[in-house]
Amino acid sequence: MELSYYKGCDRLSIYSFHQVLRTNNLRYLVIGADEYAEDFETLPIDEELAASYWAIIYDEYCKLSEDNKSLMYFGLCSELLYLETRFKMASMLLGQLIKRLDAPKEVIELYLKELDGWGYKINRDKNITEQINLMFVKLKQSQNKIRLKTDEVESYKPEDDDEPMTLMDQVIALELALGKNKIEPKETSVERWVGMIKNLKQTNESKARNVRK
Repeated sequence: MELSYYKGCDRLSIYSFHQVLRTNNLRYLVIGADEYAEDFETLPIDEELAASYWAIIYDEYCKLSEDNKSLMYFGLCSELLYLETRFKMASMLLGQLIKRLDAPKEVIELYLKELDGWGYKINRDKNITEQINLMFVKLKQSQNKIRLKTDEVESYKPEDDDEPMTLMDQVIALELALGKNKIEPKETSVERWVGMIKNLKQTNESKARNVRK
């Protein structure tokens, strides 16, 4: 029976890709191969053909993406910048608002709309002083989120002598960053994996650019 091989990043799973990187075993490129089968290690592959496909796949990957850890690191830095700016702006607005509750309604509404834009929505139908106090509680919660994000950034910070992240470390980090319950590496193509990470980075950079305007 003639074996068929994966020939591109659009179908090869990120799991198999990492297995080839980790073990240099080109049998992970065979379509339908079961790594747990007893004959997996003796599967009679065409080494030269498999190697040529791997070269194509790896070249395609290099064109699609930079190092995953670097992508995640810069994406997290952008997200942290947004969270810190959001916290500073909301703190300033709430601090000014609490001192100007006797101002005309039109002025109060300007503050409320600006706070809305930063995700601190105050219910106009309820007591405004109580609502502002609730927002200060929310601010404290934001501080906790910033601390957690800072720790996350530090854990991703590239170091020359740093050990490369395992695939599972990357999966967990991406699940947390995207808010996904589960990413299945054996069912996620290399192309889609790189796309998710790039999308995360672009989203966070867009937030950061909007903050700077």
